[in-house]
Amino acid sequence: MKEQNTLLASIANQAADDLKALISEGNDDILTAIHKMQSEAQAQDAKPKFALGFKIAWDMDAGTYSCDLSWTLKQSLSTSHQLEDLNQSALPLDKFDDCPVTIKTAGGEVHTTAGKIKRVAAKLGND
Repeated sequence: MKEQNTLLASIANQAADDLKALISEGNDDILTAIHKMQSEAQAQDAKPKFALGFKIAWDMDAGTYSCDLSWTLKQSLSTSHQLEDLNQSALPLDKFDDCPVTIKTAGGEVHTTAGKIKRVAAKLGND
């Protein structure tokens, strides 16, 4: 096993102590954030996600380093949309609504029209 650099070992040891002290110092705020995250996740029927981060920032010019503890509640709302290809013109499928469609399965055949399939798809939310 390779021997650790003494400067890095010193930073690691001090940072470990700082991490413990910062968690102790922020104990009440961290617990409040965790409880808030759990309540909001339960209300939204989502999986709770909580991040506790620790960063060591070393300013080599000044010969200093700082240790930072942060915590976050991951909350987001999102929606997505399909972009239409502006280079592709829409097909005039409405004129094919009365066209017969035959679906062959192992159990036989189903006869319908393209328009009926479109209406079923729209009701299912797959228009």
